[in-house]
Amino acid sequence: MNLCVIGHGRHGKDTVAEYISELWPGFTYAYGTSWYAKDIVCDKFFAGSPDLRAAYNTEIFWQDRHAHRKFWFDTIRDYNATDNGVALYKDCLREQNILTGIRKASELYELKKQGIVDCTLWVERDGWPLEAIETMELDKCDADFTIENDGTLVSLREKISRMSRIFQGNRALLPS
Repeated sequence: MNLCVIGHGRHGKDTVAEYISELWPGFTYAYGTSWYAKDIVCDKFFAGSPDLRAAYNTEIFWQDRHAHRKFWFDTIRDYNATDNGVALYKDCLREQNILTGIRKASELYELKKQGIVDCTLWVERDGWPLEAIETMELDKCDADFTIENDGTLVSLREKISRMSRIFQGNRALLPS
């Protein structure tokens, strides 16, 4: 089973994915989709400047991704166009079965249509900024479940633990 954790930037998707991989049997998570895309995005950003690209630390570029959301969104969209909008996500799923950071509606729908993603979880954090439609096409109605990240890390972990017990009670929902 592959799970997709979606939501606005800085709302806790990676934290939720990490907790799920710790608490839910059979789920693995290493990095968000932006980590897998960092070399692709960095290469495009520095296209025509190979010396500058060679000198630039890709991890620093990744850490600054929030300042360049539209460029990241467009570059990932262009990369994904080679495989019906899902190329990057297939790359990610070779190492894990939790995806985070999908922002384009057609990509999420294609993942579901192809049976690549089985379940989606929306993470919402009240009081935190929402992304513009130019970089986030999804909403909580696109998810199967919603988790409110409205307290401490301890309370978030407790919510995920409760969800784990629900999933474990229905073995059909767990990865085989």
